[in-house]
Amino acid sequence: MINTGYIPERFKTGTICIDSYEGKTFAGRLWYPRFERELKFKNLMQLIEAIDASIKSIGFPDEYSTIRRFSAGVDRVAPDSGADGDFVPENGLLATFLIKIIFLKNATWQGTITWVENGAEENFRSMREMIYLMDSALESK
Repeated sequence: MINTGYIPERFKTGTICIDSYEGKTFAGRLWYPRFERELKFKNLMQLIEAIDASIKSIGFPDEYSTIRRFSAGVDRVAPDSGADGDFVPENGLLATFLIKIIFLKNATWQGTITWVENGAEENFRSMREMIYLMDSALESK
């Protein structure tokens, strides 16, 4: 989807609620204000796919380059409820992060991540760095 119009700032920030963390495996919920409900994930790959589908569904940010795949597949799209953002998720049982992806460059995300319980905010230059930041917060608990 190409970003052809204004997207309210509040739609650009997602909430990652981590409810379990066993053997370095994240499990929890993802929510963006556009959706009425949270998207559950049981592992890191499901979280990545949910974030990717969510940001693609609102068309922000525009992709700088296309993610390569081994074979042509059907793009997964998060359900579009058209919600106005009245729902607010409960914090994660272990941690809650707010993520704002500002750029998609070199087939990865750049943006900011805020650890809600700690109040700390960091910029990340790649999806990998974002994951390491989340892991460091969970390891410190």
